[in-house]
Amino acid sequence: MNAGDSVRNFVAAFLSHVDKNKELPPVRRLMVTDRAYPFEDEPVSMCVADGPLSSVAWALVCWAASLAEVSVHLWRSTGRDGEVQVHVEGRLSSGVPVDVYGFVAFGAGVFPNLERGTFSVVPLSELLEWAKPIDGTGKGVVV
Repeated sequence: MNAGDSVRNFVAAFLSHVDKNKELPPVRRLMVTDRAYPFEDEPVSMCVADGPLSSVAWALVCWAASLAEVSVHLWRSTGRDGEVQVHVEGRLSSGVPVDVYGFVAFGAGVFPNLERGTFSVVPLSELLEWAKPIDGTGKGVVV
């Protein structure tokens, strides 16, 4: 199989997954490669949200519910001040590994030990908590 075939297969797997899971939040950016990025294990990577932690967490929880072998991690950027990437990694129904992520502003109250350049694994239950609104207005944690 050549690189073009790999990319076509990954795109087809992604489209099939989205078609079967119509309730998923939209993807803002999608990157599909014939091999994983040098620092990633997933040939399919997508950004689904940026903004308040509760909004990003909600979008990622929706995606996590549609994936197998789910793990969650945080990464605080070294380049941009105050940005944290929240990642959900897992497998599409076809078995293709994916990385789904969103961006939130750094807040010491939510990420007290996350120094710049730090990578941290968090339990899925924590992502679920972040996705819950903190009051009856439908607005969640804003960091």
